[in-house]
Amino acid sequence: MVLWGLRLFFHFFRRGYYKLGGEDYRWTYIKKTRSKLFVEINNFFIISYYQFFLVLLYITAFYYCKGETKTLDYVLIPLAFLCFVGEAVADQQQYTFQTKKYELLAKENDLSKLPAPYNLGFRNTGLFKYCRHPNYFFD
Repeated sequence: MVLWGLRLFFHFFRRGYYKLGGEDYRWTYIKKTRSKLFVEINNFFIISYYQFFLVLLYITAFYYCKGETKTLDYVLIPLAFLCFVGEAVADQQQYTFQTKKYELLAKENDLSKLPAPYNLGFRNTGLFKYCRHPNYFFD
């Protein structure tokens, strides 16, 4: 759980979301295209409440284990660690791809004229060759 939180913190930090006024570009789009009421409801229920509920579910599972290690734990703990590594690799692959794509776009300014695979606009190599959203898979 701590590793997962640190991974998210690092990912948001390097994208500049912790700077004063910094926010995810998708959130900016939602605020421009949706009503203020929708934005506030989404912020309360999805951003705040739902994420808190997910963390509560994780903690509840640990509470019911009561510190006892069961046979299945020897399978699930390494599997959870592999999923963490998969998420971190997917984050890095996507970050590298998007950084390079925007560097190329700054020079060319036309997505269709960029070299492959950047002309597609999305990554289709690495983990993304097998799954469109590897982060969701590893979650």
